[in-house]
Amino acid sequence: MPAAAAHHLALDQPLITLITHGAAVKLLTLVGFTALLYDHLVTLPDEISLIWRGKKGVVSTIFLMNRYIVPVILALDIFGV
Repeated sequence: MPAAAAHHLALDQPLITLITHGAAVKLLTLVGFTALLYDHLVTLPDEISLIWRGKKGVVSTIFLMNRYIVPVILALDIFGV
C-alpha cells in the first residue's frame, strides 16, 4: 500500500469510529424511547384515574410536564425535527 493511501486510511479511521458510535447512540436512544412509550401505555389507565380525574395542583402539573415533555424532547432528538 502506498504511503499516501495508508495516511488517508489512517485519517479516515477516526471518522469511521465517530460514525459507528453515533449510530450506536441513536439506536440506544431509540430503544430507550420505545421503552418510555411502552411504560406510558402500560401506566395510562392509572394516569387517567389518578391525575386527570383527580384534584389539580402543583404535583399533578409537575407530573404531567415530566411525563410529556421528556418524550417530545427525545423524539426531536431522534428524528431531528
